[in-house]
Amino acid sequence: MTRGGPGFTSDVIASVIYKQYQAGFYGLSTAGNVILFLLVTAIVLPLSRVLNRKEVEL
Repeated sequence: MTRGGPGFTSDVIASVIYKQYQAGFYGLSTAGNVILFLLVTAIVLPLSRVLNRKEVEL
């Protein structure tokens, strides 16, 4: 959509974490992975509960 944007503005978080790991920043990339895991978990768990509740009502 942004055709690469200026600089690295259109990078997704997973590619930023990977680039940090490649550069040797292992602690920073591990912390980024933990934050990404917590973010995804915080989105998926409530969504899963709502969808399971809707399934029972049908």
